Amino acid sequence: MIFVPQDKSVGSDALYESVMEVLASAQLLALATLDLQNSEPNCTNVYFCYDDAPTIYFISKNQSRHSQLIEKCPNVMCSIYRQWEVWGENLHGVQLAGTCSRLSGASAAKALLTYAKRFSTFKIMGEAMHAFMGNSGHASIYQIRLSRGKVLDEARFGKRNQMAFQFKATGTSN
Repeated sequence: MIFVPQDKSVGSDALYESVMEVLASAQLLALATLDLQNSEPNCTNVYFCYDDAPTIYFISKNQSRHSQLIEKCPNVMCSIYRQWEVWGENLHGVQLAGTCSRLSGASAAKALLTYAKRFSTFKIMGEAMHAFMGNSGHASIYQIRLSRGKVLDEARFGKRNQMAFQFKATGTSN
């Protein structure tokens, strides 16, 4: 996956580094979903992990409102921001959009390993968590395949200067 900046004066590598710094510095993201039936937005916070693509993963109960909404409308947005020491100074965060889906089989197993690397308590729970995630259907691991985003990185790109970008799969044209 490569980053394609809207502003051509900004390099793809700089955007990637900025986004990855935010992902590494935060553990919670605000996940926005949409209730198509009532045209109502929904927002919840979830603990997340990520890989180098980047693809974002989170665990959620299958009966939660956002999990139910994702089943009907997989388009989501999320917001992740670093905590800053001085209010309003050196802001750094991302807003990301993509398609969310529940994983199963080998994809879920791989994502769970990524999650366990980030959250040591998840590793400790071991068998209990796998039973919770297993055939009982209480919870699942989800992935967000990213399509576009905006990064605010004042140290790198200047004050209040948000950089929009698209994600493009490696090896595709356009």
